[in-house]
Amino acid sequence: MKNLIRAIMALAVTSLTLTSCGDDEDDAVAIAISAPAEITLGAGFQQTLAIDATGSGLASATVTISKEGTNVLTDELTLSGDEADLDFSFTINETGDYTAVVTVTDGSGATQSANIALTIACMPTPDHVVASKISFVAEVPSFTTGSVGVVGQFTDWGNNPDVSLTKVGESDCYCGTVETTIADGGFKLRLDGTWDKVEKTSDCQEILNGENRTTTAVAGDTVAVVVAEWRNSDQFGGGCGN
Repeated sequence: MKNLIRAIMALAVTSLTLTSCGDDEDDAVAIAISAPAEITLGAGFQQTLAIDATGSGLASATVTISKEGTNVLTDELTLSGDEADLDFSFTINETGDYTAVVTVTDGSGATQSANIALTIACMPTPDHVVASKISFVAEVPSFTTGSVGVVGQFTDWGNNPDVSLTKVGESDCYCGTVETTIADGGFKLRLDGTWDKVEKTSDCQEILNGENRTTTAVAGDTVAVVVAEWRNSDQFGGGCGN
């Protein structure tokens, strides 16, 4: 009888131990990542990719950003607790389409990943966003030298100084603010305040078949343009003559 009691007690302890392990597994929370499927951030100045993650005992998070299969940067954060706000800060100078992969790991070694279609574009820096004005951004050829400016009806076509744009970090982006009167007539971009270096098409023709750029932007909006070439750029690394 005593042996039978011991056997029953041993079986009860084994059952209790197995049940406890099962309860621990049930309490585990799978890692969940809340991230946008796609996002656009600015080139040439620091940007932050904000991600939320939840799980049991989060340990670390890694973001890897690549372009056309080539790794551009990797950053890692140390985590703790069951919830985390992930802020990955970085600067990318080259515009284009990228892929960001965020991987979160918990204390058990379990991982979860999320892919983000990341676009890096020319965007105004915070100090060039003014509610009463229009933000202006331009992506220019990498060989561009000199002062990039906007000329148009609102500057009396050069009788007043061009609106100078500021280079953004090490990118090919320039930005500034212009008065809302830019929408009252046409405009173009040029270098050093001279028509000898006015913007051209990629095949060195007049932009828009000789017409001016126009915009319907109002205060608080952003005007974004891409310049392909400059007149006489063969003198400073481009391919266009006069």
